[in-house]
Amino acid sequence: MSRQEIPVENIIAQNLQVKPLERSFLGKKYFFAFVISNGLVYLLVSTFLFWNQGWLFGTPGGVAIFFCVILFFFNLHKVRIPLVYGFIFLSYVSYFMLIFFSGGMKSPFIFWIFTVPLMSLLLTKRIVFLIVLVFTLLSMAGLFLLESEFTDLQSLIQLHNPKFIQFVSNFSLVAYWLGIFYIRERSQPSSLHRPQDHAHISLDVENKRLADEVRELSDRNARLVRLYDNLKRFEIAGEQKTEILAEAARILDIKNKQIRSVRDDYMQQSRKLEELHEDLTNSIRYAQKIQEAITPESDWVVEHFRDAFIYYQPKDIVSGDFYWFEEIKTVEGRIKVLIAADCTGHGVPGAFMTVIGHSLINEIVHEMRVTRPDVLLKELDRKIIDMLTSRNGKSEIHDGMDMVALMIDESNQVVQYAAAHNPLFYVRKQELEIIKGSRYPVGSSQYRTEKSFKLHTIQAQPNDVFYIFTDGFQDQFGEKEERKYMTRKFRNLLLSINRLPLGEQKKKLHAEFEAWKGKIPQTDDVLIIGFRM
Repeated sequence: MSRQEIPVENIIAQNLQVKPLERSFLGKKYFFAFVISNGLVYLLVSTFLFWNQGWLFGTPGGVAIFFCVILFFFNLHKVRIPLVYGFIFLSYVSYFMLIFFSGGMKSPFIFWIFTVPLMSLLLTKRIVFLIVLVFTLLSMAGLFLLESEFTDLQSLIQLHNPKFIQFVSNFSLVAYWLGIFYIRERSQPSSLHRPQDHAHISLDVENKRLADEVRELSDRNARLVRLYDNLKRFEIAGEQKTEILAEAARILDIKNKQIRSVRDDYMQQSRKLEELHEDLTNSIRYAQKIQEAITPESDWVVEHFRDAFIYYQPKDIVSGDFYWFEEIKTVEGRIKVLIAADCTGHGVPGAFMTVIGHSLINEIVHEMRVTRPDVLLKELDRKIIDMLTSRNGKSEIHDGMDMVALMIDESNQVVQYAAAHNPLFYVRKQELEIIKGSRYPVGSSQYRTEKSFKLHTIQAQPNDVFYIFTDGFQDQFGEKEERKYMTRKFRNLLLSINRLPLGEQKKKLHAEFEAWKGKIPQTDDVLIIGFRM
């Protein structure tokens, strides 16, 4: 057999999933002598069993002889593994029957059962030898336990065997296996006397190595084929991903161009808005200067009173709240006219109304010489409606003012009061008094009934403190409470601070307003004026 033929047979056997028997420790031609000798032993065993126990227990020995004949006529390399395993199993059964019916653990053939593991060592792999050896030891232990537990069984298998038969049996077993091992030693390769056997074994080792390499190369080839298929799929997927990425890049480029175009338009519009915002801010700043020019300085107003303050805090750059003051010399003496007004809205619309209010009040007081509060409000109401009414007689604008007007005669300790909506507070001996104003505003031509502004005359006493104000302080939302400050809380605040100097009261009002407001934006313009008689 050449080197090329053996790997091919092994590969075919692998493909058929039936492996040939590996070469035993015995040489090929000596193996037949081993088979023939075992056949003779099994023939004797079968004869013994047939003579003592009949056909039932002699049959395994006869079948074992049949397997010996098969192994004799077939080449060792063509014998399949299941056939050898069957031979070993039947040998074990034959020896166990012989031992069981020739005395059990006292049988002269007790050591013959251990020839079965030796046969498996010579004919099969080491792992099979270990399994057969363990099984043999367990079966002998089981037989020992059966004899010790069941006396009937012991009497059944107890035979009278002379010591001569025991000696002959053990001597024949030793002689038999000495012959087997002599054959084994003669079958081992020798580099000096058996060069052809040494070359044959070397060829077997080389064939086995080549078979292993063929299997390894076959596995590598299968893995390479799978890797090639995977790479092919990855290549196709990569081409698809490249196309998708190219299309995505094209769409992204279009989107970027659109975004840049929108950004440029936005920046252009933003610049325009900044320019407009700057123009509007400059205009409002100029309007602020105009409003400040027509509004008297708070310090100048305070100087005309014994003790007074003006707390004025616009919401925006310009304010919809304003105050007006003038000291007028009359025949009876000097009187003071003090007004606090809240125009409709705030910011620029409110600022326009403050300019109108200032102009009309100057006209009424200085030109018409009107100082009585109720008449002043009546004339102001008529003039605003006339000014904001269109030429065809239809009113276009319904804006107006909430206003408090006071005429103060300090020489006679008299205060005259008339108001549109806003009340008058004054504190006398720690008691806060409230005088409500009219329910009509100044201006606002939507009212169809005749407006009336009631005049209240108060005989003041020394140390009375008067307060006039707009609704910005009370309507301010608080950061913590999330509600308006409300009039009741404002009234209690004024009552608690009325004994302080008016300058200190202004500081208290400002601190309370900022603490209440917190980070919430200011709701409306704030105006509070206080003075002491």
